[in-house]
Amino acid sequence: MDRRKLYKVVAELLPRVGGAEALLNAVTDAMRKTRTESASVTPGLLHDLQPLLNHDDALGQIYQAINAPALEAAYRATSRTGRKFTSDEIPAVTQLFTPKWVVEFLLQNTLGLLWLEMHPDTRLPRNWKWLVASSRLVVPHRRAIDLRICDPACGTMNFGLVALGMLREMYLEELAHAGRPGWPGIPSCSCADEIETNIVRHNLIGFDIDPLAIELARRSFEIKVAKPIRKHQLFARDALFDDRVGDSFDVVVTNPPYLSARNLDAAVVRRLKARYPSAWRDLYACFMLRSLEILRPGGRVGILSMHSFMFTSAFERMRRELLQSANIQTVAHFGPGLFNIGNPGTLQTAAIVLERKPAPQRAAVFFRLVDADEKQAALAKAIHRGSQFEFRQDELASLPRLAWMYWISRAAGRAFREFPKLGEISPPRQGLATTDNMRFVRYWWEVEPPNYSGVRDKWMPYAKGGRFRRWYESPRHRVNWEDDGREIKSAIVQRYPYLDGQWQWVAKNSAWYGREGITYSYLTSGNFSARRLEPGTIFDVAGSSLFPKDSQRDGMLGVLNSSVARELLSAINPTVNFQVGDLRQLPVPRSFPRELQEHVGRAIAWTRALDCFDETSIDFVRPEPWTREPARSDELRESLADAQRCVDRIVAELYGLKGSEKQGTEQRNNEYTKENRARRWISYALGVWLGRWGGSAKGNIAVLSPLDQNLRRDLRRTLAEYAGECEVEQIEAAAGGIERFLGRDFLPWHNRLYRGRPVFWGFSGEKTVAVLSTTTDPRMMRTAFGAMGQTLPDGWRRWPDDGTAINLTPLAPWIADRGLQSYVTELAGELEGGRFGFSQTAKRLARAFSRGSSVGCVPARRTCRVSARARRPTVR
Repeated sequence: MDRRKLYKVVAELLPRVGGAEALLNAVTDAMRKTRTESASVTPGLLHDLQPLLNHDDALGQIYQAINAPALEAAYRATSRTGRKFTSDEIPAVTQLFTPKWVVEFLLQNTLGLLWLEMHPDTRLPRNWKWLVASSRLVVPHRRAIDLRICDPACGTMNFGLVALGMLREMYLEELAHAGRPGWPGIPSCSCADEIETNIVRHNLIGFDIDPLAIELARRSFEIKVAKPIRKHQLFARDALFDDRVGDSFDVVVTNPPYLSARNLDAAVVRRLKARYPSAWRDLYACFMLRSLEILRPGGRVGILSMHSFMFTSAFERMRRELLQSANIQTVAHFGPGLFNIGNPGTLQTAAIVLERKPAPQRAAVFFRLVDADEKQAALAKAIHRGSQFEFRQDELASLPRLAWMYWISRAAGRAFREFPKLGEISPPRQGLATTDNMRFVRYWWEVEPPNYSGVRDKWMPYAKGGRFRRWYESPRHRVNWEDDGREIKSAIVQRYPYLDGQWQWVAKNSAWYGREGITYSYLTSGNFSARRLEPGTIFDVAGSSLFPKDSQRDGMLGVLNSSVARELLSAINPTVNFQVGDLRQLPVPRSFPRELQEHVGRAIAWTRALDCFDETSIDFVRPEPWTREPARSDELRESLADAQRCVDRIVAELYGLKGSEKQGTEQRNNEYTKENRARRWISYALGVWLGRWGGSAKGNIAVLSPLDQNLRRDLRRTLAEYAGECEVEQIEAAAGGIERFLGRDFLPWHNRLYRGRPVFWGFSGEKTVAVLSTTTDPRMMRTAFGAMGQTLPDGWRRWPDDGTAINLTPLAPWIADRGLQSYVTELAGELEGGRFGFSQTAKRLARAFSRGSSVGCVPARRTCRVSARARRPTVR
């Protein structure tokens, strides 16, 4: 039954049957009757559960469905309030039902392989489709009754139920072969009727902190063997810390809880750190080490875990311990999507089989299934075809941070061993963290035009990382670095008094600000992109940078943007949390050929040429020529793609690798469709009319609806002058008509284009008008309000550096004069409390003006506080 459907059925049944305990009891009785009476239909309230009741693990599935609301409530409370999970909540929030085929994979490659090594002539593997037997060691045989299989986080014992079926076949085979060479002289039982009882009593051991789960496990065993269970080895204990668990198991199989230490109570974390110093960051990692501890020498662990321990720097010490104490036998690397819950990209898993042997006797076998949608079918196909990676542990030990990068080629592994690391040649450096971007950071179009007189500006170019972007991008942000960052440094010291005035702990590497270098987007390794850092630019943490020698800069940029680097970075850390330390591990050549640097120069030039068509770029000149066929931007993109291919080829030769064809491309976002090209031309003409692009403005405001006919005439004249006389009608038609576009679609489109921080402020009433936001002349605003039949309040003045919301606050008295005092009171309270935001400003003022004109101002993202003593509001 589908998980979501099951959750819905259980939620509906709970109040009808009288709660969780009553439902579990009813299901238990129904499962017994289904088996003993061969009932094909379950009458009454449980009819909808009929398809599930024939499954041995039905109680476990229903118990998880019962706990689902508690799990969701606990996670919601944790995310909203920041509180930690309590011990009582851990069973509910970590219960994750393991697919049966994954259970079979782990058991067949642990218990099943042990049986094969003891009995090379066994016929049982013919039914084990998931067995990966790369070699056949022969070990002394032991009786089946002496094999001890443990699940240290057993829940309702789903692993045990599958193991019971496998063990029954082993008992029967041993009974049939008793006394033959290689088999015990005396079998584990005298008849088949004793088998299930012996298995539950002697072979299967389970531990869990949830007593109810242990009780349900006992019931499931009773239903499976169709007789009462009086003696068993199921215990309500914490296997992580309880010394009574022991250390003599032949096989340990489990799907442990996945729970990060950041969501646990501090006392629990301290206990984990003391007991599992290399694995304490997540419960699953602690269970992995504990499972190895409780094995006898030569025993095997089969565990379904998160895959982060294989790669991240936080678990490097743990990986070292594993390589020293265990033999990696088989790994099915599922990645995302095994469990259909939550965000599939965050729950990334791997099924791991380890032997407790210090010296590996064979290469580890890995199956890479991270890109497969159907994990079960993909694994079956890979095992059948032998589509696997084999990697020796000594090879893993030679890779950066001992990461399990099993899929890389031999040449890539050689690059990690022989090439110097980027951190040795040109270490990446983190930059400025302002502590308050809302106060200190703007887009370039929000501040005064740059001062080209040679005097250092207040608003310096600021590289903030962000979107996927290779080769070149003029910084779109500006940071207040007036007087060498005096305000920012003061804010850092005030916010973090424990730094004792050492602002450089937050404004890092300030000695490198303004230097030419390379900056990159602080994203996942799969979306990594680097571009030139222009002189005079400050870089931040998200836009971390590196500073190679001048002679190496373009060559290094080519390497970082190559498909080879993409492959190597993905190998270093394939998880979503890519860190500066990961980039430091990238192997890089010591020198770069001149040909590579030339192609990089071309890629930079083509990228910069494309920006000349983008009005949100400071490199903008004019929209893309309308008459060019094919489009000029397509020509430039093809040239850029050709330069990228050349870079890939040269870099691959440097490493002795084959370049990948799966290169990412810059995002187009449909910006160069015919409709958007027409919209950009009309936007450009409007900017010319209002004086945005320099020269004398032809008007103070633009009345967009109803469209002023003088404005319409001038816009068409501008389009004819710059786009072409014959193209005006085509542009109008592509945009859906100038009147329609400007009157209805322009302001929302413009707002999206400028990321919610538009250049044209829109005001709506009986008329819709647009005003250039960079003006400091209050007369223009009075004209705009006059066009709507309203009067701008006395004392209006705006300060371009301070953004929209602050400049609208002088309107509050005017609102009060219109009899809307309740809104003024609300606004004033938020202003004083520092909770007043741009989007709130827009919404509240729009409501306030609903009786007359409305303000359709920018819903930007800063907050402000009005000080009674200050002449101007203070942005923070």
